[in-house]
Amino acid sequence: MIKFEFDPKSFERVETNMQRLLREMERAAIEEAQAEADRIFPASQASVPVQAEELKASGRTRKEKDAAAVIEYTAPYATRAHELSSSAKFLQNPLIAAAGSALSRIRRAVKNKVG
Repeated sequence: MIKFEFDPKSFERVETNMQRLLREMERAAIEEAQAEADRIFPASQASVPVQAEELKASGRTRKEKDAAAVIEYTAPYATRAHELSSSAKFLQNPLIAAAGSALSRIRRAVKNKVG
């Protein structure tokens, strides 16, 4: 004779464990994304036009509620300076240059967290 018994409590444990695992994965991704922002920021700073000291001083990385990591420049003319020309893309160009390796490191951090 073969018998299958359904125990709803076992599924509750599975769900609880999966939720915990997802939280751990999210935490690992957020931590690594912040580390990536901190790695990219110096390249961004180096790309800010030399004469724009106020712009350069307004740059920072930070965590935000709905984003894992933020690199921002808060000078009133930051957007205008960034969009001025392709050579002035002091935020976009470093992000594009780092994208592939940054995503690989984030993936690896999540994978290492969950085994």
